[in-house]
Amino acid sequence: MVISMICPYCNMKIKDNSSYCIMCGKIFFLEEIGHDAPKMEKELIAIYYKDGKVPWQIHRISYGYLFFGFLYAFYKKMYVEGVVSLITTFVLLFFLATGVDLIVNSAGFYFYIVISIIFMTMGIHFYFLFNITHLKLMYVKTKIARTIIDYRDDEEKQREICLLDSKNNSWVLYIAVFLVLVLSILLMLISRSA
Repeated sequence: MVISMICPYCNMKIKDNSSYCIMCGKIFFLEEIGHDAPKMEKELIAIYYKDGKVPWQIHRISYGYLFFGFLYAFYKKMYVEGVVSLITTFVLLFFLATGVDLIVNSAGFYFYIVISIIFMTMGIHFYFLFNITHLKLMYVKTKIARTIIDYRDDEEKQREICLLDSKNNSWVLYIAVFLVLVLSILLMLISRSA
């Protein structure tokens, strides 16, 4: 890690070519480090993040994900992360529910398979727990870059698209709760039959 940049907001030493400060959370723009960047990018990031400031807990525990898991990912419009988290949640629950019998009644091979699957799914959840905010920032910057490229001459359209995309999905919560109920009933039926 090459530390050669200094944050213009909090004067903290940070990694070279960083896009945000890990201490104060402020997003850097290319013009602040000597390059020419569009002013529109600042304005569009301010739509997603209040005052253009990234949440300060960029690599700390996401309490929304800690308490709500895949529901939080769906709510924040992070569908891939939500689906992966949903699948790993139910795989973890299935192996915790039925894996005890496999471990007790089997030889070493099944024991290692069950334990490996449990630890892999837990590892995925820990990754999301500490990186979901950073993944959201990457999504936002990609969306803004695509919007600027697609609508170069129409700044109002850029604002409109980012404003629509920045809102959280409340309807996804209803679908996610329904899926949780259906999958938990299926999990219960599978664990009874096993």
